[in-house]
Amino acid sequence: MYLPSYAKEENVETIEKFIQQHSFATLVTQEAGESVANHLPILFGHSEGRRVLSGHMARSNPQWQTFQSGGPVLVIFQGPHTYISPSFYVNPLNVPTWNYTAVHVYGKATAIHDSAKIEEILEQTVLKYESQMESPWKYDLPQEFREKLVQAIVGFEIIVDRYEAKFKLSQNREAADYDSVIRHLSKSDSPNVIELLKYMNSAPLRRT
Repeated sequence: MYLPSYAKEENVETIEKFIQQHSFATLVTQEAGESVANHLPILFGHSEGRRVLSGHMARSNPQWQTFQSGGPVLVIFQGPHTYISPSFYVNPLNVPTWNYTAVHVYGKATAIHDSAKIEEILEQTVLKYESQMESPWKYDLPQEFREKLVQAIVGFEIIVDRYEAKFKLSQNREAADYDSVIRHLSKSDSPNVIELLKYMNSAPLRRT
């Protein structure tokens, strides 16, 4: 990922919080020189002092077989983003651009076929997302049904090698332009823009 200095985020705590908040990610692997990508909910955690991503996919999804090559995998976490019009700047003699937040995670993946470990991943996934519900659904299914479900799934773990995080939030602009962008975006009622503004209002103004 292209990472100009003004947009590069290096705070590990900030990056890992972002991963957990924007956990529906794109998993990218390679097979015979071709890219393979799927969109999956991804969990973040620690195991034996290492940072680990975990998740699951249908056994009929061939992507898990690409893990066997031992090659690096890429997981892309996308956060809030929005179009920035030249009219947002104090001097409109500019060009359109895009403000966005994204984290790329690189690592090595291993497929998981152990039923108990797969169930643990499923339970953790349900707990993460159902905890946001008014009336959380419980992962409390009949044993026979659970066994069939697990047989149709492959779990996976990715040992994290490194992060690349980019928070492109107009930090390369002069203070007057930065504030003007915020004022224009503040007129929007889009949840995506409102979330992006939280990053812009909390990020220090950095210049190249």
